[in-house]
Amino acid sequence: MKQHVTKTDNNTGKHSVFSFSSRPCLTFSLVLLLLVTLELCLVSKVTESTGMMNITTFLRTTPEQTIKEDDTIEGQQKESEMTNKTFSLQTKNIQGEQSLSSAGQEIRNINEEEKEENNDANKAEEQQYLHPLYIVPKEPDLSIGQWLHSVIHNEKNKNEESVDEYNPLLTCSPTSQIQISVSVNDDPDSKWIIESVDEDGKKKSIGGDEFFVTYTDQNNNRKNNMATAVAVVKDNLDGTYELDFLSTGMGNPIPLANITGNGSLEIKMLFTCGIGRMTRPTKDSWTNGGHLYDQKYTYNIANVTAPPIRQVSRPNVSSNGTQIIDFSIHDHIFCFGDSLMQNFCGHFFDTYLFKQKNIQAIGGNSGQLVMRDTLNETLIKLEDNFTEALNEISEMSHHDKNATDEVQPRSTAIIVGSAAWELGSNIGSLENHNFNSSIEMYYDLIRGIRSRFPEVTIYWKSPEAVHPSVLGDKCYRNVDCIDRTRYVSTSSMKYLYEQQKRIMKELDVPFLDLWEVTYVSISWHMHRDCIHYRHWMNIFLLDCFYPDSMQLNPTDFNRL
Repeated sequence: MKQHVTKTDNNTGKHSVFSFSSRPCLTFSLVLLLLVTLELCLVSKVTESTGMMNITTFLRTTPEQTIKEDDTIEGQQKESEMTNKTFSLQTKNIQGEQSLSSAGQEIRNINEEEKEENNDANKAEEQQYLHPLYIVPKEPDLSIGQWLHSVIHNEKNKNEESVDEYNPLLTCSPTSQIQISVSVNDDPDSKWIIESVDEDGKKKSIGGDEFFVTYTDQNNNRKNNMATAVAVVKDNLDGTYELDFLSTGMGNPIPLANITGNGSLEIKMLFTCGIGRMTRPTKDSWTNGGHLYDQKYTYNIANVTAPPIRQVSRPNVSSNGTQIIDFSIHDHIFCFGDSLMQNFCGHFFDTYLFKQKNIQAIGGNSGQLVMRDTLNETLIKLEDNFTEALNEISEMSHHDKNATDEVQPRSTAIIVGSAAWELGSNIGSLENHNFNSSIEMYYDLIRGIRSRFPEVTIYWKSPEAVHPSVLGDKCYRNVDCIDRTRYVSTSSMKYLYEQQKRIMKELDVPFLDLWEVTYVSISWHMHRDCIHYRHWMNIFLLDCFYPDSMQLNPTDFNRL
């Protein structure tokens, strides 16, 4: 329906007739205009009468005050601009039905723009709700980027045209300073946050950094200098990292009630710009893997108020405190895999340092074989060693070894797993960023074992956490050590852990989850070894899967 409005110019006396449509679209636009105008009036009134919110008042004591005030002014200017655009659109709507259609689309476009601006404003406001606690070092350390450039452009590859093919520093400014902050609210359990700062002193908006952070309380009196708590670091992929502090000490943890609430903080910078998650062959030509092993990139802060700390969970314990997996129900358990698997079952350097009566390591260190390219060889070796072990058991039980298949115990189990060689091997198929080759192998390994041994229970041992920060200068003066650790990082190992956990759930394979408990146990690595753990730690881990361990621990567990 068309409506007509006549307007008389007071100066000329001329009459002008305007026609427009009274469809609902125009009504909606006018209502929208009134709502925006009313909102602006209310905001202006509230600001005049009450001033800034309490949280903003708190932030007045921080350097963010000026930023927030500038953002407030800028936001008001943007709202004014949006209002002007809306008025302009109302005029366009008067030009007829076709104009209404295009104007409606323009309104939608402006609303989308406004939504994006609001999202950006909300993100900026969230960041302003972070109160800085500590900043280290005092000024951005440019030596980090300089050292990484020398690692990437070295004497061996400086004349190669492809040297920058995998250079992450072309698109990422190395983190050169970090700020530890906490959310500004009344919750004492708010997690601490690391904010990364680039070489220009600007906060970064991308992730890819790796840290190892510990808190040591004044009441900590452990002989091996084990920290009171270790932070599980979550990369938010926006330049911030959430710190979730877990207590340490598996067999003899410090009760949280005994923590004084004051101590020291240690932050080890490990990788920046996603270098830790790079996979073969991206760093093959580098001097080393780009790990910031130098002690000057470890920052210590004294007189720190304790962060929120939660008790680390014992492996294989459900939320109600009961044991999930019980190895004692099996007559025989066979461990097959790499050296970490052998150690888990008590086998170190061709001998047993401890042993449960129903468990046995077979196949020696087969980690290099448990890979995509050699999967068939892996299954053949597993079958041969498994059959041989059963024959020996049959002989000891006074059975005819030729009748092994008939007397095979129905309560036999096999423990398998893989991860260390995916990171530490420099042979075999090249892994892409998502380790697709290895993930495919995990599926096929389980299916292959099930087809050969349908009556056998299969367990999958999770990857154990790695800690490159325990490597000293000695490793980086040794070519073999450099090559073995070039692609070893916490982020890559954690990625494999998460993928394996997902896959085993999908395949309905019981998962021996050792990640968290080993992540907080950096003190229990073998000397200058970032992958293997001492036998005391392995005693504790294996013991968690036997029922008596729920109440009784060996005296030696006090070491942990």
